[in-house]
Amino acid sequence: MLSQDLTSLEAMGIAIRAEMDANELYTSLANKVRNQTVKNKLLFLANEEAKHRELLTARYQEMFPGVEMALPAKIFSEGSKGAVIDQMSPLEVVNMAIEAEKKARAFYLAAAKNTTDPKGKMMFEYLAQTELSHQHILTSELRLLKRNPEYFMQPGVDMMFFGP
Repeated sequence: MLSQDLTSLEAMGIAIRAEMDANELYTSLANKVRNQTVKNKLLFLANEEAKHRELLTARYQEMFPGVEMALPAKIFSEGSKGAVIDQMSPLEVVNMAIEAEKKARAFYLAAAKNTTDPKGKMMFEYLAQTELSHQHILTSELRLLKRNPEYFMQPGVDMMFFGP
């Protein structure tokens, strides 16, 4: 459970670790899935998480110049499903990604609630909102996948209907 008294330093470290973990998850999933369209979507999300980490790291360095970054242990991970991703359908992979975004958002909302530092609270609320937008992107793609599975299964077809 999250501490009731997170400092800005602790909040920033948790946020950076969460973004690193999310990037690793999406990159890992993208490397295991065969469908190029789903792979591209996962790589898009991995890139988004990497951008968040870069922004947070830059902010950390501004807020805490000269303070060595101490990151917590992994927060999010692929878990036991990682061993079977190769056998998962694109539909199952997208559903798994949606669940990862829900967990990330729940984490950030809990962190915002438990953080007494106003800057930490604002940062966690912002990150919760971005994870919700990722969830919406994936949910939209899931609807398209359910409606038009044949397009998602054809090689060379890239039906990326969302933007940055």
